[in-house]
Amino acid sequence: MDLSTIKLKLDRGEYQDELQFLADVRQIFQNCYAYWKKTDAMWVACERLEKTFEEKYSQMSRWISKMEGEEE
Repeated sequence: MDLSTIKLKLDRGEYQDELQFLADVRQIFQNCYAYWKKTDAMWVACERLEKTFEEKYSQMSRWISKMEGEEE
């Protein structure tokens, strides 16, 4: 899994729900950690991207809940 594949799937409307999207994004991180070592620059970049993604995703989920009236 990679970001260009995720974009393509988004453009084609292939995700049935956000959990499928989330699984693909998280697969990228899992692949990175499986392939690279903690001492590699790619590992560090992956950690930063994962942290940023999870923070933004968390905020998005709260925003969506608020828009749907689930959170006051």
